Amino acid sequence: MGNNSDKLRQQDIDSMLTTTAFTERELRRLFVRFQKLVETPAENLQPQQQQYYALLHRLHDMFSPSPESHFADFVASLAILSDSSPTSEDAKLRFAFQFFDADGDNYISNAELFHSLRVLLPDLTERELQEVVDRTILQVDTDGEGHLSYPEFKEFLLRNCCDIVDKLTITWQ
Repeated sequence: MGNNSDKLRQQDIDSMLTTTAFTERELRRLFVRFQKLVETPAENLQPQQQQYYALLHRLHDMFSPSPESHFADFVASLAILSDSSPTSEDAKLRFAFQFFDADGDNYISNAELFHSLRVLLPDLTERELQEVVDRTILQVDTDGEGHLSYPEFKEFLLRNCCDIVDKLTITWQ
């Protein structure tokens, strides 16, 4: 359903309408943007867009872990962040955790945190970024295993990031 073809089939739209809170208009707009994300090579982007390219492709990888990109997977994952979805706080925080847990082993390693923060904090030098990563791991890793588990990540965000769940909510207006 909803693979990365040039057209969005009505039966795919109907299926997504029953499983998400998106409207047909929103799904069609998302499909156009999804197609651009999947099809646009980094070298074809404007300089100001290139800084977001790695972030967008990391999000795309999260939404569609298979080699063949699936729009329906993208929509299902994005629905977690929608303001019109009755998504739990935990689901949104797990989504954020998955952004950092690139290899999907349920832990955020020093290297994964570094690469994820590189996308989010492009102005820091390598040294400055590594210092941020090292301090974060030391502060958040309460069990001393050298990586961050989901419970550690969640506790840190809820304790230190004001309104994190609101910030993980997309308003479609």
